Amino acid sequence: GSGFRVAMRDLELRGAGNLLGIEQSGHMLSIGYELYCKLVEEAVAELKGISEEERNFEADTGVELGVSAFLPERYVQDEITRLDMYKRIASIHTKDDWNEVFDEITDRFGDPPMEATNLMDVAMIRNQASKLGISKIVKQLSKIVFLFEESNALSPEVFAKLMDAYGPAVTIYGGKQPRLTLSYAQGNILPQVARLLSKFDPKED
Repeated sequence: GSGFRVAMRDLELRGAGNLLGIEQSGHMLSIGYELYCKLVEEAVAELKGISEEERNFEADTGVELGVSAFLPERYVQDEITRLDMYKRIASIHTKDDWNEVFDEITDRFGDPPMEATNLMDVAMIRNQASKLGISKIVKQLSKIVFLFEESNALSPEVFAKLMDAYGPAVTIYGGKQPRLTLSYAQGNILPQVARLLSKFDPKED
């Protein structure tokens, strides 16, 4: 819609570059995707008549995990189609959403490269973390750090589940900016982040 096109134009005017094909050293600039998601959300919210106060209820989560996450031009060659797929991927909130998008892009473009599935993982992580009041997820050396916006983000039940699942590998800090750190195990970092976020789900054992 027009609101989405305005958001994309605003993104380019802010200096993030051409998101449709932005690649630097083999990956999309993280600030481009984060700003892209924010602008898309704002445009959609305005079209739906959602107030700024309502939009601010959830955290504006930044994800900086050092992974290659973008749609390569060789995979989705048409710019308009690629734009539409970025919009589609940005809407992934659940594993069911993820599977639906995966099936769609596989049917349309063939088996997705790692960069594309990473982008889908990052979108789902970002959306889930946003609802949990997590303002940022960042890899720092051998740790994955989760920064919270609210001091009461961790309930006693979640705290107990995290300690049962991770033991000394997880550390929780209070204070003005609560944070949680998880020792990074070698391998793909995205499933590790997704698994920790799943512990906030009351249905997850």
